[in-house]
Amino acid sequence: MFELKYKQFEFKWLSVNLYNKFCIGTFTLGSTLIADSFTLNWWNLFVFNVNASSIELAYNQVDDFNTVELVFGLTFIVLSIVFFLLKKKYELWYKTKYPRNLIAIKQQGLQATSFPDFNKKTAGKDFRSFCVHPILVDEIDFDKNKKYKEALDNQDRIITNITNLKNSHINNELAYWGITRIPLAFSLGVKLSDTQSINVFDYNRNKQVWNQLSYSWLRNKIIRSKKFTIKKSNIYRASSQDLIISVSTTFNVSKSECLKIVPDYYKFYDLSLSNIGNGKRDRFKTISEINILTEQFRQLMDEVATDPRIKIVHLFYAGPNSLAFKFGTVYSESIHRNVIVYNYNGNDTPCFSWAYNVAKNKILC
Repeated sequence: MFELKYKQFEFKWLSVNLYNKFCIGTFTLGSTLIADSFTLNWWNLFVFNVNASSIELAYNQVDDFNTVELVFGLTFIVLSIVFFLLKKKYELWYKTKYPRNLIAIKQQGLQATSFPDFNKKTAGKDFRSFCVHPILVDEIDFDKNKKYKEALDNQDRIITNITNLKNSHINNELAYWGITRIPLAFSLGVKLSDTQSINVFDYNRNKQVWNQLSYSWLRNKIIRSKKFTIKKSNIYRASSQDLIISVSTTFNVSKSECLKIVPDYYKFYDLSLSNIGNGKRDRFKTISEINILTEQFRQLMDEVATDPRIKIVHLFYAGPNSLAFKFGTVYSESIHRNVIVYNYNGNDTPCFSWAYNVAKNKILC
C-alpha cells in the first residue's frame, strides 16, 4: 500500500498483502486450467478390472485435451512468475532508494548501558533490515553532579538533532531505551509526543539486557494485561487547585511522603498495581501492558482537564522508565493541566526531593 504523505511516499505493509494474493491466485488459476485441459478420468482407470470398456475409455481420454485451456494456463503461470519477480525487483529498488531507518534513542543517567545488538531479532522486534541511527541521551555526568537543568538543555539540543534526522529521511521508525531519572524520562517523552508511535523497551536488571518487553502478537494476546486500580478521594480542601496523582507499579508510593511535598491539595488519586509487596522490578513482559496503562493515564488526564478547579497536577511515580516515558508521550500541553513530576529516591529526605515542571521546562529543587 502506498500513501502520499508530506509529498513523500511511505511504504506500508498490510497484514494481508494483496499483491502476493494476486500472484498466488494467478498461479493457481493457471495450474487449474492446465490440469483441466487433460480430461483423463482417473476413476475409470481405477475400475478397469471391473469393466473392460473403462480401459478403452480412459486411454482415449489421455489424448483428449483442450489446447485453449492449456495455453491460457501456461500464460497465467508465466504472468504470475513475472509479477512476482517484478515485485521482488521493486522491493529491492525501494529498500535501496528509500531504506527503512530506525532512530534508536537511548537515555541513560543512572548507569551506562550498551545499545542492543541490532543484528539480532530480540523481543519480537526485528530491526535487522533497518538502517540504524543511534541517538545517545547521556545524563550520567549531569546526574552525578545533580545538574538537572543542564540535562534538560542537553535534551533540547538532542531533540533538534532528532528532528533534523527525521526530516532528512523517510520511512522512519523510532525506538526508546531508558534508564534514568523519572522526571527526565517523562520530559523526553513530552518533547517527542508530536512524533509517530515509538517502540519502547525496558532494561532487565537481572539479565542486564534490553529485551524485557515482548512485541510478539501471540504473547501479547496470551499474557493477561495489568490494569491500574484507581482510587479517588473526596475533596480535601475546596480552595486548593492542586491534584495529587500517585502511581505505584514497582514500589508503593506512600501518601504520607506525597503530603510532605504538597500538604494542601484538592483531591488525591491513587493508581496502583496489585501484588507490589516490597518491590517488584521487571514485572512488565509485553508491550500491551505498557500501552494499556498508558491509555488509562491518558484517560485520567483527559478527565482532569474538564475540571476547572484543577490547575496543577503533582505526579508521584514509582515504576520503570518505559512507562514514565510513554506517559510523557501522551501528555498534551495544549489540552492537559500543568504537571509537576517528582523524582523518587529512598536515600533522600524527603524521598521526593526534586521535580520537573513540564509547562516551564524547569527543575524544581
